[in-house]
Amino acid sequence: NQTPTRRKLFVTRCSGQIQGKVCDSAVTAAYDTSSFEPVAADDCNYRGGGSGMVSDTFVYGSQWTSGANWPLYTTRRRSLCRSDFQQDLPLDDIVCAVLNDDLFVVDRLGKKNKWQVGVVTAHGENKFRVELPKHDMPALSIDYVKSDAVGDRFAIVIDTLRGGVAAFDVGGHLTARRVVVYSSDSGSQLTSVSVYPPVPHYGVALGIVPGFTFDLSPDGHILAVLSEGTLIATKIE
Repeated sequence: NQTPTRRKLFVTRCSGQIQGKVCDSAVTAAYDTSSFEPVAADDCNYRGGGSGMVSDTFVYGSQWTSGANWPLYTTRRRSLCRSDFQQDLPLDDIVCAVLNDDLFVVDRLGKKNKWQVGVVTAHGENKFRVELPKHDMPALSIDYVKSDAVGDRFAIVIDTLRGGVAAFDVGGHLTARRVVVYSSDSGSQLTSVSVYPPVPHYGVALGIVPGFTFDLSPDGHILAVLSEGTLIATKIE
């Protein structure tokens, strides 16, 4: 994976035996991608877990704390490629994306079972929080947040599910999907692109949805969405 600034790229290779589909010894190499040709940097044998949330400085992990009083989530960051520093952040929500070392995209299921999406600082201060319409939720099973290089704006996948019955623990059916771009500071919606037909959730455990991907340009002014072989590029002011 790559950091939000696009300055570092991490490639994991198996250096040991492969048992089934699991490698018993994996080594992660870091590359400097700030120039035209990537340059190998220090080896990263320490990543602090498989969250995939990294900046140029830290690796982040955010998880639910079983049986804890509020807050129920713990977010911790560690020095990238080293194990000599770690810090717990005072965040009440689960972090789903790192914009930079001071801004994080968070989500939670709020009142009346409506999902909320927002941005908070490393000190736990809210930059914004929006409540999604009924039946809408972040696409939690895929890599669903992309940002520009500095964290001024981000794109997030929002799914619409209908037909679910919470009382019987019956999940809804995916009926619509869109990619929405928000301003990280104000929470204003900058653009929204519908993905049709909505691609179902395959390969949930691996975070894979065949035929669908998207990204935000480093300057945050172009949103690219690939769905079912069709590429849509949207210019954002």
